[in-house]
Amino acid sequence: MKTPHDNISVGAVTLIYSAQKRGWLMPNGAVTGNPLKAQRCAEVMNNAISGVRFKVVAA
Repeated sequence: MKTPHDNISVGAVTLIYSAQKRGWLMPNGAVTGNPLKAQRCAEVMNNAISGVRFKVVAA
């Protein structure tokens, strides 16, 4: 992201920024104005597409 209103891309997933709604459009139709939440959502969707699972490691 070079400007605060750029699209967010992670792997094969791109969340489009809507200037009219002032946020990033989610696949379920929701809009989030928080770029960190949009980034995390894009990461989760990309991992779901690629089949990557998070592994919890107990210390």
